[in-house]
Amino acid sequence: MIELERALNMNTAKIQSEIWLAFSTLSDAQECIHMGSYESANDMINHAKLHIMEIMDTWSDEEKSDAMMTSSAKCNLPKELPMETN
Repeated sequence: MIELERALNMNTAKIQSEIWLAFSTLSDAQECIHMGSYESANDMINHAKLHIMEIMDTWSDEEKSDAMMTSSAKCNLPKELPMETN
């Protein structure tokens, strides 16, 4: 039982790390776009996808199938990040 718990915790830590790396890489890609470096931005976006695929590789075939059946039209998140106010 302890080994399973340790494995789950390690898996959670890896997933959290991959999410952060994908998010950070996408932020870097935004900076590249802002500076007009579109090829670098595209490379970074593709790299971020690799981090997301690392997470998806932990899913079962059924989980992957369920996720792929979800239409982006069903997304309830806003299209833009909320503006921060100080």
